[in-house]
Amino acid sequence: MEREQLVESEIGSRWTSVERYTDYEREFKRLADAMLGMSSHERIKQKYFAKTESRLLRRRKLRYPTPEARLRSRVTYTSTKGKNSYSKSVEWNFDQLRHDFYDAKEQRARQSTTQFLRQRERAVMNDRMRM
Repeated sequence: MEREQLVESEIGSRWTSVERYTDYEREFKRLADAMLGMSSHERIKQKYFAKTESRLLRRRKLRYPTPEARLRSRVTYTSTKGKNSYSKSVEWNFDQLRHDFYDAKEQRARQSTTQFLRQRERAVMNDRMRM
């Protein structure tokens, strides 16, 4: 449970930057529209001034954040006599981790409901037990 909370907080902290970027982009556009001014010098053409100012402003804009994470899991099994040995590895990138993590949490929440538990108990009963 402790590791699950750690993974969730790491996903949340990385995803926050993506969510904040949409606000940043909206505010950047609003300021760009409002702040791009006119030249007060008569020798500078307005079209050239606006083009140069716009280019300089675009250079200052932050790039879209790309959250990165990589989680590797390896499970191994060796039989008690040591004759058989199996292993499986899984690796998730950030998008897969975020998607699968929240899907697993939802599935666990559904499985803890009384309705799910009743269905599972009824599925275990066969016709002979019912009789």
